[in-house]
Amino acid sequence: MNVAYSAMTGGNSAVSQPPGTGRGMFSSPTASGSLAAMQMGSSAIGMFGAMQAGQNIAGAYNSASSDAKIESQGALVQGAGQVAGLRQNLTQLMAQRNVLAGAGGVDVGQGVAAQNRNIMGQSADAQTGIDLAGARINAAKYQISSLNDQLLAEQAKQSGIIGALGSGLGLGLSLLMRG
Repeated sequence: MNVAYSAMTGGNSAVSQPPGTGRGMFSSPTASGSLAAMQMGSSAIGMFGAMQAGQNIAGAYNSASSDAKIESQGALVQGAGQVAGLRQNLTQLMAQRNVLAGAGGVDVGQGVAAQNRNIMGQSADAQTGIDLAGARINAAKYQISSLNDQLLAEQAKQSGIIGALGSGLGLGLSLLMRG
């Protein structure tokens, strides 16, 4: 050991030789093993982090998918409610017309009154068909959104796995290059 360097560091320095002699603390077999262990630990944490990030993003997409499925059912229920309301309004309107026609002495089962009732029924059927088709279209949009979110969730999981593999391969290459 260099006596001057030893005197300068107090003789008990963690670095046993002065810099440039090739025998510092990072060139000993124990220190090199510790450095490799630290690299491995760091890479393991990076791999775990990449996997967790992928799982967390996938969880968010799966949650959005579930929400879209619920919205799909809600759209169908809302459409059914609109149809029920339309039919109730039609029933009330037809009852009012029948009362007025009957009070005027018109036979509501015959002639123009019956034709008007049939036309109103057909018009209501067409409108309810349109309302139900709109509700089904909205429900289908939510179902497509749900499927898209499921696909994105799967891609996020795969991205996490690929990120973790990349960290592991980076560690392997680093260790190989070190020798």
